[in-house]
Amino acid sequence: MYTDYRVYGDTMVVLAFACVMTENTEDCNLAKEYLLTYSTWDMWEYKGYRDLGLSHMLIGNAITYDWLYDRLTPAEREQVCTTLGERAQQQYEASTQQRRDAWNNWWHSSYMQNHYIINNSALGFAALTLLQEDARAETWLAHTRTQIARSNDLHNRISDSTWHESTPYQDYFVSVLLPFTINLEKITGEVLYPDPYLSGQPLWRIYNHLPGTSHTILAFGDFGWDWLAGSEQLSVIEFTAARYQNRYAAWLHQEWEHDMGRFANYWKTSWYVFEFLYDDPSVTPLAPRVDDLGQAWHFKDLDAVIWRTGWSMEDLTFGLKSGTNGGRVAFDTFVNEEYPWTAPCSSNECQLNVGHDHADANTFYLAWGGDWLAPETEGVGKVQSSYHNTMLINGQGQYDYLFYRYYRDPAVFEGKDAFIEQTANTPHFDYVAGDASRSYPVADLKDFTRHVVFVRPGYFLMLDNLEATTPQSYDWVSHFGGSAVQHGDWIRGNSSNNRVLGINVVRPVSFNTTFGNDGRPYVRIRPTSNVTDTRFITLLYPTTSNAWNSRPTTSLLADTGQAAATRVTHANGSRDDIIIGYKVLSSTTVGPYRFNGGVAVVSRTASGSLAKLFVAGSTFLEDGSTSLVHGLAAGAEFEAVYTGTTVDVAGEFDGTVTLYAPDVTMLTVNGETQTFARSGDSIEFSNENASAHSQ
Repeated sequence: MYTDYRVYGDTMVVLAFACVMTENTEDCNLAKEYLLTYSTWDMWEYKGYRDLGLSHMLIGNAITYDWLYDRLTPAEREQVCTTLGERAQQQYEASTQQRRDAWNNWWHSSYMQNHYIINNSALGFAALTLLQEDARAETWLAHTRTQIARSNDLHNRISDSTWHESTPYQDYFVSVLLPFTINLEKITGEVLYPDPYLSGQPLWRIYNHLPGTSHTILAFGDFGWDWLAGSEQLSVIEFTAARYQNRYAAWLHQEWEHDMGRFANYWKTSWYVFEFLYDDPSVTPLAPRVDDLGQAWHFKDLDAVIWRTGWSMEDLTFGLKSGTNGGRVAFDTFVNEEYPWTAPCSSNECQLNVGHDHADANTFYLAWGGDWLAPETEGVGKVQSSYHNTMLINGQGQYDYLFYRYYRDPAVFEGKDAFIEQTANTPHFDYVAGDASRSYPVADLKDFTRHVVFVRPGYFLMLDNLEATTPQSYDWVSHFGGSAVQHGDWIRGNSSNNRVLGINVVRPVSFNTTFGNDGRPYVRIRPTSNVTDTRFITLLYPTTSNAWNSRPTTSLLADTGQAAATRVTHANGSRDDIIIGYKVLSSTTVGPYRFNGGVAVVSRTASGSLAKLFVAGSTFLEDGSTSLVHGLAAGAEFEAVYTGTTVDVAGEFDGTVTLYAPDVTMLTVNGETQTFARSGDSIEFSNENASAHSQ
């Protein structure tokens, strides 16, 4: 629809840049010829629409007019200035008036949609170009300031610097916003960058990065991988490296450039121009390290977690996305009809346009280096939940919002959001619980909460709790990087470089599997009969083809209806008992263990000695008659690692903690040596950050 006109405008940037850099007569004449030709056209977008095509034409023609100004005759300047002004006025009208089908200006009050930011930024850019030549330019510029300030208000409240439509759409709108805001500052001195939002880009993109590629672990929303091989993202990350003197951004730019290479085509080359202009060679690349950036992050507006073991080709990267359509800030402000939305949206045409969002709450991703173990079937229009690694209920997925009318009515969104309920992170363990119960059009669905425990560095245990008031069919879905086959209660998903994802189905005991390919190989796991309540307990075990026969075994110690305990026994005889509370109201017993909610892991050596202990969300943990730990703060996270006569404790706690440690003579707490008092087989300590040995 607006594709050709976008290319026409982008080409202008390249031609004008070639003229300025080379001062070659042929280059300059070609740029001038394009500029004068476009100034005779009676429209700058398909059917005279006023959308992205017009915006790209505004930017391309404005840049060329400015850079070639001295090469134009007075008559040529007047011709170009007149047409550019007419087209800018058209975009101004589209931005200030309600929707007209003939204009296709549905975007005028869609503050969280890429079209809104792109179209207003282009108008502002044209206004800056014509400030001394068109009396209307001041009006256009004032309007653009107001419009961008509205979207900036939302952007700067997005604390994690993410974007609900997808990372390529984020790169797209930022790459068009920057030429306007940069020139606004240079010409008027006004700073209109969403700096808090943009300055967080490097961390977001570094965590989302798959090593050795230009790909992302969270492949959400509408896009294609070929979009990521684009210079928009190079220009944006180059800008953040320069403006915020961020060495991680410089490293990421280097990684992406190495993976993508350089090539010229209509879509990409113009953004190389901006990338060149943003470059600051004094910002030297710095590779990310776990010691500096940690190994787990909760992106709270997107409501997604990313867990990493590092940034090398040998490291694992896991992602879980539980967030609502539009992102948390946009969703909450829209539903409550708060600023910047102009209430009532039903009549004022403000809209939370989530047409590029997918029905993907509680979807998960897993990669090993740059190799996919559990991808999704990503892409434009792959909206339905079946393309994602989440649940289907009665063969159906979550709500989607494909119809325009839904975007304007906050009531349609209200009460349908998903969210991350709890996270916990320690050096050797991670935990997340995501609640997507309200995301399904199933009237009697009471709960779909996905719990995931990462036992670092090697595997994940997932528990999905599903509850309804009437029997349902539940399908657990996972996609794979390569072919998938069943081996008893294991599913083997093959990937590149001899890598394999093993999925061990611990529960349900009796299930049917369906294998297919919807763009990627997938498996669906369903209990053999419809049930009201059920748990899916699955072990996600990354391994290699050569080590496949050495994979662990699992057994369910207990599932009480409040909590489940699963034992994972490794080939060397060591074992991990993983206890997940999914409906704990008070102290409860599950198998040999007793706790009062949350999650716990008890790791033992082959001889039965305690090796590691992890507790989050419970104030105590008992194993039979043995108190493993008590005195923890409610909701806090705690870890203990036993090595010989030393125990290393990490986490947050108040007061006195009692920890089972029969052979311990030295204690560290969060890396600091600490004193303790012994009471039989246990030690007692508080977080004093002392530096003495035991007594």
